Amino acid sequence: MNSLTYLSHVSLVFLALMNDEYSYLFMDHEFILIIEEPNINRFNGGFCAKNRKYFSSILLRILRSKTRVAVSNMQLLLPFVQNLQFMQCLNALVRNENATEMTVVIVNSSYITDLPVIQLDRAVNIHLSNNLNGRKLQFYIIDYEEINLWKFFDSVKYLKYFTSSAVFLVTHKNIDLLDLKVFQQYFIRNTVFINSITTDLHIFGLEDWKENQLRYLGNCSDLDMTHLQNDSPNVWIHETVNICYPYDPPYAIDADITKPGIALDVHSLLWEIQNFKVNFRKIHFVANISENSNILYDAIANRLCDYHSMGTLDFLDYSFDFTVFYITDYLSWYVPSPLLVSNWKYAVEIFSIQVWVFLLSTWIITAIFWYVVKIATDKQRNLLHLTTKFCLLLKLFVEQNVRLRSRNFTEVLLFIIIIFENFIINVIYKCRFPYYLSGLYYIDDIKTIEDAMKQNLKIGYLTLWTSYLNHNEQLKEYVKTNYQQCDRGYHCLHRSAFDRDIAVLRANHKAAYISHRYITEDGRSLIRKLDGAIIIVSFAAIFSPGHPMFDSVKRQILNLLSHGFVQRIISKYVVINTAIEKTSVSHNLTVYHLKLLFILWAIGIICSILALVCEGNLNKRKKIKTLPSDRKRCRLLLKFRKNQVSTVHC
Repeated sequence: MNSLTYLSHVSLVFLALMNDEYSYLFMDHEFILIIEEPNINRFNGGFCAKNRKYFSSILLRILRSKTRVAVSNMQLLLPFVQNLQFMQCLNALVRNENATEMTVVIVNSSYITDLPVIQLDRAVNIHLSNNLNGRKLQFYIIDYEEINLWKFFDSVKYLKYFTSSAVFLVTHKNIDLLDLKVFQQYFIRNTVFINSITTDLHIFGLEDWKENQLRYLGNCSDLDMTHLQNDSPNVWIHETVNICYPYDPPYAIDADITKPGIALDVHSLLWEIQNFKVNFRKIHFVANISENSNILYDAIANRLCDYHSMGTLDFLDYSFDFTVFYITDYLSWYVPSPLLVSNWKYAVEIFSIQVWVFLLSTWIITAIFWYVVKIATDKQRNLLHLTTKFCLLLKLFVEQNVRLRSRNFTEVLLFIIIIFENFIINVIYKCRFPYYLSGLYYIDDIKTIEDAMKQNLKIGYLTLWTSYLNHNEQLKEYVKTNYQQCDRGYHCLHRSAFDRDIAVLRANHKAAYISHRYITEDGRSLIRKLDGAIIIVSFAAIFSPGHPMFDSVKRQILNLLSHGFVQRIISKYVVINTAIEKTSVSHNLTVYHLKLLFILWAIGIICSILALVCEGNLNKRKKIKTLPSDRKRCRLLLKFRKNQVSTVHC
């Protein structure tokens, strides 16, 4: 046996014996691999070919061992030993980072580890999100020579399971060929580079994120594996933080004015506490959701801003890291307020239009029926009688004296129903009229979004909220022809207040901030909020995944919330206006209230018709005979008149 060379961290003893068979013995913590010395080259080449599975099982046991290794013929076994040292270093790093509690991913490589892993082949489109139950992958092993990192990060940046705050172990053969810009571009900040030949380690961590340089740690065999820091370092004091925001009053108005907005005030205070300078950048934010995602991501990735402050409906969750929500608001429907009833209209506004139409219809029908009864009983046809009957009904309504002469039962029955109807109407009208004179009252009341649709109002909201309104089928069909796209400003609210032709979906803080513009001189609001919250919208700081300032901002926002600073800032902008919350609305009497009266009137008309038919049948059966004495009187009277005429001519 040749002299042995000792290596640390391994419990394998290589013995060169004259034997053509491969075998090994397991005794306590020591492995013995028996290899035929003349065929040692076959062993070195066969490890990566047909004997791969066989030696992999041996290698896994080697990686878990803790004692020393003795190797014969070191020159021939050098590639194998180097690979063994590299794999030991790799596994030590994995174990040190508590990867047993993480999901380890090996990308486009076949490294052997003593932990369960996911082999990810980027040449195949693999969807892992359904199998991870919402968890993100937190540990990656990547071979720098086998994969284009630019293409890799660009392809996974929008995937739900990816986060750039994960730990990345990147293997390489030449440190000078590494391109660190890709790690800066995608905020990859927990990265260890391992030389697969020498096992030298370099780190690219939080402190180096803005430096574009690596720190040498030493050789893997000489290091205590505690080099990666899980806690955020003291970030760069007195530097400038760039924050992007869209125009969205009152949350973000303009950083250059006295009241820049709720969100901008919160972030100014947040960075003032940490001795940072703040530079706000206003960006244009389009309404389309997919374009929003791309614009926001590009803005952060290209360093236009360190992070973005905006409201979210969770449509960017897959691509970005969100802090806790520091503002929570609710979207409600805002509609035109009911119109004030003019004083001169009080006399007619007691009853609704439908009631007046019904009353007028009953008077006309009653007058016509009365005229028909007159024709049927007295055999007289004179249209002047029809006008007379209608005027008698009006006199009854205004409580004037009316002389009603009845010659049959039908008219008596008709008189009863006419008097009863007008009596009830008069009592209701006189009781209601003083009530109207005692205050201000309104019409065109809209209580629900369905009422707005009945009045043919347009429906206005931001396009990105469309999917949240699809549960209302009636509204979904209505907006196909009556939708009005709104911006983040107040154009639609102005239109609802002054043009009165649109119902607007708006955040409560936004409407309350601008509500003073819609208050009339008498303290009445021109817009009104309908009851019930439709959608919850929250505001957060939105970071590109893995940004090093994310944890710091999240922690400071929690401090501001817990001490009431955020609520104090909100109170400077939002003043709850009770006029916009509730408006006194008049409720004039409708047909529903007087339904019984009209039913009784209809019953009376029907009874009168039946009485008229019965009387007509009786009159036909009855023979009216004129007495002879009466005829004689008529003849004598005619003769008397003729004699008088002739006497005058004489």
